[in-house]
Amino acid sequence: MMEQDGWSTHPDGGFLSHVGPILERWENGAPVLGFQASDIHRNSRDVVQGGMLMTLADRAMGYTLRSSLPDTSVATIQLDVHFLDAASIDEFVEARATILRVTTYVAFLESRLTCGERLIATGRGMWKILRPVATTLRGHPS
Repeated sequence: MMEQDGWSTHPDGGFLSHVGPILERWENGAPVLGFQASDIHRNSRDVVQGGMLMTLADRAMGYTLRSSLPDTSVATIQLDVHFLDAASIDEFVEARATILRVTTYVAFLESRLTCGERLIATGRGMWKILRPVATTLRGHPS
Protein backbone atom coordinates (compact mmCIF):
# COMPACT_ATOMS: atom_id res chain seq x y z
CA MET A 1 0.00 0.00 0.00
CA MET A 2 2.23 2.81 -1.18
CA GLU A 3 2.75 4.48 -4.49
CA GLN A 4 0.59 1.97 -6.34
CA ASP A 5 -2.38 3.11 -4.23
CA GLY A 6 -1.57 6.81 -4.64
CA TRP A 7 0.28 7.18 -1.32
CA SER A 8 3.46 9.24 -1.05
CA THR A 9 5.55 10.39 1.90
CA HIS A 10 4.08 13.41 3.66
CA PRO A 11 6.85 16.04 3.82
CA ASP A 12 8.05 16.87 7.32
CA GLY A 13 11.57 17.13 8.65
CA GLY A 14 10.48 17.80 12.21
CA PHE A 15 8.53 15.90 14.81
CA LEU A 16 6.82 13.52 12.38
CA SER A 17 10.19 12.16 11.29
CA HIS A 18 10.39 10.55 14.77
CA VAL A 19 7.03 8.74 14.54
CA GLY A 20 6.59 8.20 10.79
CA PRO A 21 6.77 7.97 8.01
CA ILE A 22 3.38 9.61 7.56
CA LEU A 23 1.93 9.05 4.12
CA GLU A 24 -0.52 11.17 2.14
CA ARG A 25 -2.81 10.93 -0.83
CA TRP A 26 -5.60 13.10 -2.19
CA GLU A 27 -9.27 12.14 -2.49
CA ASN A 28 -11.81 14.53 -3.99
CA GLY A 29 -9.44 17.47 -3.58
CA ALA A 30 -8.74 16.82 0.11
CA PRO A 31 -5.71 15.23 1.77
CA VAL A 32 -5.84 11.85 3.50
CA LEU A 33 -2.98 11.03 5.86
CA GLY A 34 -1.98 7.60 7.08
CA PHE A 35 0.70 5.43 8.63
CA GLN A 36 1.57 1.77 8.88
CA ALA A 37 1.48 0.89 12.58
CA SER A 38 4.68 -0.78 13.73
CA ASP A 39 6.60 -1.56 16.91
CA ILE A 40 7.60 2.10 17.40
CA HIS A 41 3.87 2.92 17.85
CA ARG A 42 3.23 0.14 20.40
CA ASN A 43 1.99 0.96 23.91
CA SER A 44 2.01 -1.27 27.02
CA ARG A 45 -1.22 -2.96 25.84
CA ASP A 46 0.44 -3.97 22.54
CA VAL A 47 -1.77 -1.66 20.43
CA VAL A 48 -1.06 1.74 18.85
CA GLN A 49 -0.30 4.46 21.41
CA GLY A 50 -3.15 6.98 21.71
CA GLY A 51 -0.69 9.86 21.37
CA MET A 52 0.17 8.63 17.87
CA LEU A 53 -3.49 8.71 16.90
CA MET A 54 -3.78 12.22 18.35
CA THR A 55 -0.72 13.28 16.35
CA LEU A 56 -2.27 11.96 13.15
CA ALA A 57 -5.62 13.65 13.85
CA ASP A 58 -3.90 16.97 14.61
CA ARG A 59 -1.77 16.84 11.47
CA ALA A 60 -4.69 15.78 9.24
CA MET A 61 -6.87 18.65 10.41
CA GLY A 62 -4.09 21.25 10.27
CA TYR A 63 -2.91 20.08 6.85
CA THR A 64 -6.47 20.10 5.47
CA LEU A 65 -6.93 23.66 6.69
CA ARG A 66 -3.54 24.88 5.39
CA SER A 67 -4.28 23.27 2.03
CA SER A 68 -7.44 25.36 1.73
CA LEU A 69 -5.80 28.62 2.87
CA PRO A 70 -2.72 29.18 0.69
CA ASP A 71 0.04 31.40 2.08
CA THR A 72 -1.51 31.33 5.55
CA SER A 73 -0.02 29.75 8.62
CA VAL A 74 -2.23 28.10 11.26
CA ALA A 75 -1.70 26.80 14.79
CA THR A 76 -3.68 24.31 16.86
CA ILE A 77 -5.35 26.02 19.81
CA GLN A 78 -7.66 23.22 20.95
CA LEU A 79 -7.85 19.48 20.19
CA ASP A 80 -10.26 16.81 21.45
CA VAL A 81 -9.86 13.17 20.46
CA HIS A 82 -12.24 10.34 21.31
CA PHE A 83 -10.84 6.81 21.12
CA LEU A 84 -13.49 4.35 19.93
CA ASP A 85 -11.44 1.23 19.21
CA ALA A 86 -7.81 0.14 19.33
CA ALA A 87 -5.55 0.07 16.29
CA SER A 88 -3.44 -3.07 16.18
CA ILE A 89 0.23 -3.14 15.34
CA ASP A 90 0.59 -3.88 11.59
CA GLU A 91 -2.72 -2.15 10.71
CA PHE A 92 -2.79 0.85 8.38
CA VAL A 93 -4.40 3.91 10.00
CA GLU A 94 -5.96 6.67 7.88
CA ALA A 95 -7.19 10.14 8.86
CA ARG A 96 -9.63 12.33 6.95
CA ALA A 97 -10.53 15.83 8.07
CA THR A 98 -13.43 18.14 7.34
CA ILE A 99 -13.51 21.91 7.73
CA LEU A 100 -16.66 22.83 9.64
CA ARG A 101 -16.32 26.62 9.73
CA VAL A 102 -13.71 29.30 9.09
CA THR A 103 -13.92 32.78 10.59
CA THR A 104 -11.48 35.64 10.27
CA TYR A 105 -9.23 34.33 13.03
CA VAL A 106 -10.33 30.79 13.93
CA ALA A 107 -11.21 27.60 12.04
CA PHE A 108 -13.14 24.59 13.33
CA LEU A 109 -12.45 21.08 12.00
CA GLU A 110 -13.27 17.46 12.68
CA SER A 111 -11.50 14.23 11.77
CA ARG A 112 -12.17 10.52 11.49
CA LEU A 113 -9.46 7.90 11.94
CA THR A 114 -10.05 4.47 10.47
CA CYS A 115 -8.41 1.09 10.02
CA GLY A 116 -10.04 -0.21 6.88
CA GLU A 117 -13.77 0.32 7.40
CA ARG A 118 -13.47 0.39 11.20
CA LEU A 119 -13.77 3.80 12.90
CA ILE A 120 -11.16 3.93 15.67
CA ALA A 121 -11.16 7.61 16.71
CA THR A 122 -12.77 10.96 16.05
CA GLY A 123 -11.32 14.38 16.65
CA ARG A 124 -12.44 18.00 16.77
CA GLY A 125 -10.34 21.08 17.07
CA MET A 126 -9.84 24.79 16.64
CA TRP A 127 -7.01 26.43 14.73
CA LYS A 128 -5.82 30.02 14.99
CA ILE A 129 -5.46 31.56 11.55
CA LEU A 130 -2.19 33.48 11.52
CA ARG A 131 -1.38 36.23 9.08
CA PRO A 132 1.47 35.56 6.69
CA VAL A 133 4.65 37.32 7.77
CA ALA A 134 4.90 39.30 4.51
CA THR A 135 1.31 40.57 4.88
CA THR A 136 1.80 41.55 8.50
CA LEU A 137 5.01 43.42 7.67
CA ARG A 138 3.20 45.44 5.01
CA GLY A 139 1.00 46.89 7.72
CA HIS A 140 -2.17 44.95 7.04
CA PRO A 141 -4.26 44.22 10.11
CA SER A 142 -3.48 40.91 11.82
